[in-house]
Amino acid sequence: AIQTLLRRKGKPRTMVLVDERNIGENYYHFSMDMNTTETVLMDEMSGFGFPFVDAKQAKTNIARDVVNAALQGDEKAAASIAAGAGAEIIITGKAICKVASGGPAVMRNAGMKSCHANLNLRVIRADDAVVIASVSEYDRAAHIDEISGGTQALQKATKKAAVELKDKIVAAWQKDVYSSSQVQLRVQNITDFNQLNVFKNSLKFYVNGLQSIYQRSFGAGTALFDVDIKGSAAQMASELAVKEIEGLKLEVIEQTANKITVKIIKPAE
Repeated sequence: AIQTLLRRKGKPRTMVLVDERNIGENYYHFSMDMNTTETVLMDEMSGFGFPFVDAKQAKTNIARDVVNAALQGDEKAAASIAAGAGAEIIITGKAICKVASGGPAVMRNAGMKSCHANLNLRVIRADDAVVIASVSEYDRAAHIDEISGGTQALQKATKKAAVELKDKIVAAWQKDVYSSSQVQLRVQNITDFNQLNVFKNSLKFYVNGLQSIYQRSFGAGTALFDVDIKGSAAQMASELAVKEIEGLKLEVIEQTANKITVKIIKPAE
């Protein structure tokens, strides 16, 4: 069922970028190395059928400041990293493991330490920086070695997070495929406010499956809309490329899974 859904969504590829701190040590080196959380996420979700971009290639030539911004919660920075790596979605966030104080005396006497892992992850679309899923998970492990115990706790928490993320991503994509999806539409070369209104009020009569259109901004001849449509951005772009909307002919400049940019090339007579 997941494979069928992935095919209908165009086999979107996934990238993982997580800031992991295991017992105070930061395991993200801005290089090709993967930390425990990233490795387990890729292994688990690959088993569900999710395709991933090549991890080594994805982490090459990423600017340090952009990575820092993404790991601090900047959706646009995370989206730009994913887009640059050829991924349609990116899983990003933080994974922290600490040693808990106290604990049962028998465990302390045996030299065991209780390691607690906390994950906070989000799934962001690469083309429009929209968060489609998020998850927070926790687990723990006891070990005589802090780093080993932290690694085990992170592995356990990440496996639970992978299942929850899978379910939430699938639910979001099922809504896109079987209900309606939201497409960001940018229209360039608008001559004035009257032409903007003509386009906005007429679009639903020319695009199959269009349910709602919401204007987000207008300035310098460019308008931004969010469009709810039963169908895909590719289908909508194909219709816009061949139809005149109240005398307005459009040229499709860019189209991704969730975003379309068009330019008016023939003004209304």
